[in-house]
Amino acid sequence: MQHSPQAKGQVERLFQTLQDRLVKEMRLLGISSIKAANKFLKTYLSKFNKQFSVKLANEADLHRAVPEGLDLDKVLCIRTNRALRNDFTVAHDKKLYQVEDCCADRHSPCRREDRRLYGYKS
Repeated sequence: MQHSPQAKGQVERLFQTLQDRLVKEMRLLGISSIKAANKFLKTYLSKFNKQFSVKLANEADLHRAVPEGLDLDKVLCIRTNRALRNDFTVAHDKKLYQVEDCCADRHSPCRREDRRLYGYKS
């Protein structure tokens, strides 16, 4: 779930809350130096976590090891043939995706696997 939009939204909300609360807390305590702010952070984060953390419903680690010899990149992907344009873009589902330029020399041929486009469908 770490790459899901939901997880990214949770992290962004957490950072927004921390930034908002931290500024107010430091103002109330008269903290105006980086050294004092760093000292305050050591105590504040543990208090914040105690106040807002939620206990897990099940604390057991339910992850399984990936079986030996299994290549997840080949199992968990949808492959379609697309033409790589001269500007290193690929058209798919009425959208253009920019592919990282994998070659130092734009005129030398890249291997097919070097042009893999990783994307997440929402």
